[in-house]
Order: sequence, then C-alpha cells, then structure tokens
Amino acid sequence: MTLREPVTATLFIKPSQFVISDMVFDKQSALEGSDVNISVTAWNEGNYASDVLVVFYIIDPTQGDAYATPEGVQRLTRIANTTVPLMAPKAVLENAGAWPSYTATATWENVYIPVSTTQDYEDVKLYAMINPAAEQVDIDAGIKAQDEYLNEKDDNDASGHINIVKDKSSTPSFAIGLIGMSVAALIAAIGTSLRREEE
Repeated sequence: MTLREPVTATLFIKPSQFVISDMVFDKQSALEGSDVNISVTAWNEGNYASDVLVVFYIIDPTQGDAYATPEGVQRLTRIANTTVPLMAPKAVLENAGAWPSYTATATWENVYIPVSTTQDYEDVKLYAMINPAAEQVDIDAGIKAQDEYLNEKDDNDASGHINIVKDKSSTPSFAIGLIGMSVAALIAAIGTSLRREEE
C-alpha cells in the first residue's frame, strides 16, 4: 500500500500594521529655547511588534530635508524620536479589556521657529511618523524599519500645530549695549539742556 505524500501546509502570520493619530502637546505655546513634550496615540492592527520607532519632525520649507511621506514629498527637520517597547495587536488588548492603544511621547528640546517672521510668535506645524524608513541614527541605535501588512502605510502619520513665541531676551548683547549707550547719551543731552536753561 502506498501512502500519499502529506499536503504541504503554509501558515500565514499577518505582519504588524501600525497606526498613529491625535498629536497633543504638554503646553499650548512654547518659548523659544524651552522644551515641549509631544505625544501621539499609536496602535497595532496586525501582529505583535517590539521597539517600534516613532519620529517627530517640524515642517521646515526652507532648510528641511526632503522626506517621502504618505502626503507626498515634504521638507522636514527631525526634532525628536521615541520607541514603543511592545505593541500588542489592538484586538488582543480589546479582548483582554485593556485600553487598545499606546501613547508615544518624545521631547522637543530647544524649541525654535523654523521660518523667518516679523511677528512675536509663529504657528509651527509638526509631523510624526511611526515605523518610518530607518535613518543612519536609527541604524546606529540598532533600530530598523519593520514589515507591515501589504505595506499599508497611509495611516502611519499624524500632525499638529503649536505656537512658538520669540524669546525677547535673545536680542544680541551688543544691540543691548548700543541701546543703553543711546539712552545714556539722550539723558545726558537733556540734562545739559536743562542746565543751560537754568543759567
């Protein structure tokens, strides 16, 4: 009796599928040179994943580098990043009665306005991506981009706005010195004029 060869079975394990949304800040506006904490809500609609990279950028139309994004090529400057250590599938978390998403937070240090402006403040747009193409700094840190289900990355980005206020104390010291000397000269001139009138 001849036995049939077993039918080869393949098990398809769906890769991860990351999503982010709802960018928020720990303050409504920030002074130049200060720090701002930026957070996005993140979840995973695919399989388990670990050390998932989230990178934050500012829209910088003049000096930013060109990045390919789901919205097309944009000029961005990278300002912060973080990783989510473990991302369980959203369905698993929901079945366990747990909150089905994670919060990814990073700090933008030494906040600045990326464009020239004559106003006292500027509305700055920020952008975030989860699982972007790894840059050299990420590779050096041992982080790499992860496969996603059917490479669907249309939901891998989020954006938000924050007002950055100019730091008036950043006026150059030589300018302050010139202003001080001008004021002193004016006071001296007024004093001389008053003395002449008294005489």
